[in-house]
Amino acid sequence: MNGAFREDDVDAVFVILTPQSMTDIETIAREVVKVSQQYSKPVYTSFMGEADVAVGVDILLRNKIPHYILPESMCRSFSRVYRFYRDLDKDMHPQPVYNDIDLKTVNSILDEAIRNNHLYLPEDEAEKILKIYGFPIVPGGLAISPDEAASVAQDIGFPVVMKIISDDIIHKSDIKGVVLNVNSGEEARRTYSDIKEHILQIRPEARIKGIQVSKMILSGEEVILGVKRDPSFGPVIMFGLGGVYVEVFRDVSFRVAPVDEIIADSMIKQIKSYKILDGIRGKTPRDIAAIRDCLMRLSQLAIDCPQISELDINPLIVLEDTKGCYVADARIMLHASTTK
Repeated sequence: MNGAFREDDVDAVFVILTPQSMTDIETIAREVVKVSQQYSKPVYTSFMGEADVAVGVDILLRNKIPHYILPESMCRSFSRVYRFYRDLDKDMHPQPVYNDIDLKTVNSILDEAIRNNHLYLPEDEAEKILKIYGFPIVPGGLAISPDEAASVAQDIGFPVVMKIISDDIIHKSDIKGVVLNVNSGEEARRTYSDIKEHILQIRPEARIKGIQVSKMILSGEEVILGVKRDPSFGPVIMFGLGGVYVEVFRDVSFRVAPVDEIIADSMIKQIKSYKILDGIRGKTPRDIAAIRDCLMRLSQLAIDCPQISELDINPLIVLEDTKGCYVADARIMLHASTTK
């Protein structure tokens, strides 16, 4: 191992162990730890044998040395790391900078939430941030009474979607806090009361802010966009087709911010279900340019606002080509101690 680490042409060291009956697993694992701590190059390990090498694997993992059951998995992992650092050396395509953003107001909203230990921003508050960043938001408003729900619905036009808004409820659909296809003012009044009564029955401690009444987009493909702040890579941007495709098939793509037009396009085309957006078998093609713009705006938001630990836009409803898209739901999670 020392010889491999000292070679200038070696970027990482792989340790593969296929133990025999007399192999001292524990001693070898401790030696791997001891030697690797003397160098800055990464070390990857694969001790084969599962239960027979468990004591050695435990030593490696407790010392933060990655271990893989199969050498092939180890090689794939290193390959990803190598490609990432190789791409860092490439000439970057400049990410467009959106200058129409009131960053001062955004930081004020986020910092105030953190000071009040308000680390989850539900849909109504998350959409304020997204609107400042130029995301198209589904028309709607927050109602705090049945009559107000009917008034908002009549103003924006039927049908509408009605959703519970509470700082204590993150996944609204899981507790039947969303009602689709509300078609009249009287139905909006009744739905408001029904949702609130139902939520208070199953979550009596929930602090209900009101019911969000939003225009129901009748035609469009649902996609999901997200941000996750990784301790090693920083903000990571996620994209995928919504609904069953992300929940069951995990058909998503990831990129480290910043995301420019070329990277955004590659994210969209990477998912297996891209053909659905592109118009497979006579289906109407969706507005890929609008998705691309949202990914780049999301990238700038993630870079500008280190207070944000996670952000989900789910769904973003994408209309026909050239017709745009709409944010139909969103949530933001904040770091407890980060202010800008």
